[in-house]
Amino acid sequence: MLQNKLQIAKRKCNMEESEKTRGFVTIATGKEMYYRMAQRLLWSYRMFAEQPMKFALVCDRENKYTEEFDEVIIIDNPARSYMDKLRLYEVMPFDETIYIEADCLIYDDINRWWGIFENGSDFAPFGCIWNDLTVAKGWYIPSGMKEFESDIEYVISMNGGVYFMRKTQTCERVFEVAKYCTEHYGDYAFRVFKEPADEPVFALGMAVNKCRPADYDEMLIAPNSRFLDADISKGRARFTRGGKTLDYRIIHWGSYNTELARYRYEAERLERAVKGKTDGIIYKLFYEKGLRYPFLCIGNAAAFARRVKRKLCKMIRSARR
Repeated sequence: MLQNKLQIAKRKCNMEESEKTRGFVTIATGKEMYYRMAQRLLWSYRMFAEQPMKFALVCDRENKYTEEFDEVIIIDNPARSYMDKLRLYEVMPFDETIYIEADCLIYDDINRWWGIFENGSDFAPFGCIWNDLTVAKGWYIPSGMKEFESDIEYVISMNGGVYFMRKTQTCERVFEVAKYCTEHYGDYAFRVFKEPADEPVFALGMAVNKCRPADYDEMLIAPNSRFLDADISKGRARFTRGGKTLDYRIIHWGSYNTELARYRYEAERLERAVKGKTDGIIYKLFYEKGLRYPFLCIGNAAAFARRVKRKLCKMIRSARR
């Protein structure tokens, strides 16, 4: 009798495991440029995935850029900033989700990430931890976390370009802590950002709920183009740092870098590859020999001017408060 019960339980467990849904998701709200970036992210994923999985988009409206996604989830009253990530748990359509920032491009098959995250925490970005709570690194200062201090056993450093999420109570609690700390951001000792950002509040939520990042170095973050050797049409993302050259599966460009020539050059290569326009003399001259890149660099000055203007406007608004 007991053996029969165990066999039934095992079959039920296997059935639940087989019914578990997995997929990717990104966010695009606000300006059209974010929708274009999300579409490019989707293209780059499908270009290298041997067996593409479902890819969902969380957004504030449907348009021509949303048509290729497997699922489109429209949210009301979006923050139209990084803080829309705080709503992912309530809307993610899969049991297990890998969120990827729209300003990323993929250079290899990243479906192997499911194996990396499978036996890890229910909420996990790529990153690392320090057991020394006095270390001057990471996203928060444990001694300045007030009621959360006693629950913190390590300091977390990570990047918000990729998050793995599993629909569990632990993951939900990470989001609850993150939302609470966003509303009371100034009451706690967070590093780097003076205003709420997803990385500090998620890092604290992870620490409080004993979640750890995945310690894998597969994402290149906001690369300096001088040391970058990338060609998305060939699946190459290589970066040289300190005399050491490493290959990456994904580049998290960062919003500002998407306005610069290096990202735009890769985006044009990607679009031509997706549309089958990689033959002929024009492609060879402009994208293999690199003649197109200097023309795109002319726009870097304009992008820098826009950035300075944004910063000045932000400083003026802060001074008026």
